[in-house]
Amino acid sequence: MTLDLVTRAYCLDPKQPWALAHGLLVYGPELKLPDGSVATERLVADNLPAGELRFPSNRGQTPVDAHPGLILKTLLELKIPDEQSFKRSDGSSVTLGALRDAFAQSWNPTLSGADALKNEAWGLEVLATSPRATPELRSKALEVLASNQAYFEAWAPGAKPKPYRKASIRGPGGKRLPAAIHRYYCGGLHLFQAVQRLHGGTAPPRLARQYELLLLRLRLETTYWKTVQKQVEARPGPNLAAQKQVFLAQRLKLQGHALETYLRAVAVGAAPLGESERAALKAGFGELQLTVQALVQEGVYDALPGLALSKPQLYRDLVGDSAHALHAYRIAPPGLLQQQ
Repeated sequence: MTLDLVTRAYCLDPKQPWALAHGLLVYGPELKLPDGSVATERLVADNLPAGELRFPSNRGQTPVDAHPGLILKTLLELKIPDEQSFKRSDGSSVTLGALRDAFAQSWNPTLSGADALKNEAWGLEVLATSPRATPELRSKALEVLASNQAYFEAWAPGAKPKPYRKASIRGPGGKRLPAAIHRYYCGGLHLFQAVQRLHGGTAPPRLARQYELLLLRLRLETTYWKTVQKQVEARPGPNLAAQKQVFLAQRLKLQGHALETYLRAVAVGAAPLGESERAALKAGFGELQLTVQALVQEGVYDALPGLALSKPQLYRDLVGDSAHALHAYRIAPPGLLQQQ
């Protein structure tokens, strides 16, 4: 499978900790690196400075904790016991629970204003496993998600039909900037995952509605990006190849994360998997397969080594989002679909 080949090629390198965290998410806590070392141990030992309880955001030009809490959130998601001990870079020991508690005590999420929880979804998932996961925090996080996803209600069943457009606002110089859920990192899909982690296996009515909107978004935005690409291809310019890379990367980000998010909820009994949901998920996986095929046909995956130098953010998006898409396949319940 292409996604597996890409993830194994680019997410098992201890020199790229942000990527290794994605590899661990996919392959689990027993993952070993090509040199035989245990991936979880290397991720901590190579990146947690002596005496510290927080991972640095970067090491030179190399992202480490690319989003605050990324590494710790991943280790916790693997269900590693709190009492498990890890070695720091100087050989001193620290437990996973101590790292989580230190993070929770020092982290102060932005809960109000235009930047509420922006780039804080990963840290919020860490808080979800700590005493700081209060009813008030759960309620506020859900409020932020719901208010930003309300944009999709205009295309819900029963709404007046109209062509879908991504929410945007006019910025300086008239430039269009993302708005609503689209202004959040990874399209707000990690914010969604943080909210679902805070609520565990429960889905109060307002959260249940967000899952319905998530499947709607999966369909709407898939069609949107395919339409935009066709429009650009109809009047090709000198940057067509680069534009297609971006369009395909956006499709991959949306589809992989949306499928992963919904299936995480299914796994804990927080979202339904009836006939209509199965149909929506199967259609989503079918579109994901088409996206991956297009990435191969357009040579985007072959271009990854060059993109790492010329367009590092696009490179990281393609690598990380390929891992999230593969994770969606791996957590799909038996019988939902055959792996593609």
